[in-house]
Amino acid sequence: MGMTTIRRIPDAVHNALRAQAKRHNRSAEAEVRDKTPAEPMRFE
Repeated sequence: MGMTTIRRIPDAVHNALRAQAKRHNRSAEAEVRDKTPAEPMRFE
């Protein structure tokens, strides 16, 4: 499975992601995986 690093996201986005992950009792990484589509996206 592939790995991606995302740098320089706004602090507000990062903080919101971490807060949502905490509410769901999981890591921020797990929260992102949950939000990522299982099927590949098509870009045209």
